[in-house]
Amino acid sequence: MYSFHPLDHIIAFCSFGDSHPVLVYHYDPKAAKEEAKKFMTPPVTPSKNMLLRHSRTQATPDDVTRHVQMADVASDVLRMRKVKQKLDSVLDTPTLTKLHGHSNVENSREAR
Repeated sequence: MYSFHPLDHIIAFCSFGDSHPVLVYHYDPKAAKEEAKKFMTPPVTPSKNMLLRHSRTQATPDDVTRHVQMADVASDVLRMRKVKQKLDSVLDTPTLTKLHGHSNVENSREAR
């Protein structure tokens, strides 16, 4: 089940059950536009200077393509890491021990 309010830009998801947390995501339209711009930019192509420099060192076109692909992968990894950090900050839920007010230390003392 979910609830959406267009003016608040908040979507709340919930699960039914005692141990199922309610997850709330905040949608930021400005951040979404910035992220969309990154995907809409044309792919990076090697410049003439880069090609000339590589041709002097006997680099093949495959080498240039490989370097461009590595740069694209690195950019994607950084972008995904940033997205994961944002999601983790939103999804930061207390652990079960905190929810029940017990800690492992208290439980081990009671067992003695």
